[in-house]
Amino acid sequence: SVIDIYVNNFKLVDNGAPVFTEEEYQKAEASLVDRNIEIYIDFKQGNESITVWTCDYSLDYVKINSNYIS
Repeated sequence: SVIDIYVNNFKLVDNGAPVFTEEEYQKAEASLVDRNIEIYIDFKQGNESITVWTCDYSLDYVKINSNYIS
């Protein structure tokens, strides 16, 4: 099957092929500085969906928590 991929509502892939212009790519790239980034992948296999929440830990967070002995 062929997929569509959106990043922050910018369609980057349509039916498995890149579809963005340089201007659209720059706008999509600029949108990545926001705290929340939405990635939508349409596998075109039905109506089911899933939401996955992730995070990116800061260096300070990792340093603080690496001091704990488990």
